[in-house]
Amino acid sequence: MSHYQRRPGGNLPIYIRYSDLEAAGIVKNWPTLTRLIEEENFPTGVMLSRNIRAWRQDEINSWLETRPTKRKPVPNRWEARA
Repeated sequence: MSHYQRRPGGNLPIYIRYSDLEAAGIVKNWPTLTRLIEEENFPTGVMLSRNIRAWRQDEINSWLETRPTKRKPVPNRWEARA
């Protein structure tokens, strides 16, 4: 569960911390998160303080919606030779 919750009827965004990303299975470590940000357009998040970064839940959900649900089929290189 997120550390910041939306109040009923409010318009404030929900912020997700790194531990929430881990718990959701989105990342397993910081290098993976860095790769997702640099290579796969994962939201960069915002610094809440010197050592605390958080991401808006709506931005994460939008990013997840753009992700493929299945892997692309890998052509069988041996069949191509026949």
